[in-house]
Amino acid sequence: MYIDVNDISKRKDVCKAINISIKPDDILKEDSEIKVLDNIDFEGKIYMDEDIFYLDGKISGLLALTCSRCLEGFDFPLNIEMHEKLSLVPNDEDDSIIFVDSDKINLNELIENNILMSLPFKKLCSEDCKGLCQSCGSNLNREKCDCENGNVDPRLAKLKDLFFTD
Repeated sequence: MYIDVNDISKRKDVCKAINISIKPDDILKEDSEIKVLDNIDFEGKIYMDEDIFYLDGKISGLLALTCSRCLEGFDFPLNIEMHEKLSLVPNDEDDSIIFVDSDKINLNELIENNILMSLPFKKLCSEDCKGLCQSCGSNLNREKCDCENGNVDPRLAKLKDLFFTD
């Protein structure tokens, strides 16, 4: 979805309300690790102050992610505040200002970037996720395995003696 900012740039006192809903097939198509389960909603406004457009709003929706420890899928609700500064004039002094080379702003791209930046680096289904057994691969959240977790890298075996002296 594109926002035409031509009318805002001509009249500086205009504040344009934005209320959109993006279908799951229209956003985050390039990322195979993230699945959009429901529409991504954006509610906000855009206005201009001097030469800078300010885009403020809230992104909400529901994603499906894969846990980094147990590899199970889980739902991840979105509730993100978005604050962007855009300009039609290149600005080398302020890195936070996004240069826009036309009168139309690609809102989908801005929303995608904000979603990706808000995701945790390590995606966990829960904080106390036990992960997978290193030996048999069973999910330790659902079952307890009988594997012995004594596998130690032979290069570090001598360190084990320092901690376990009988």
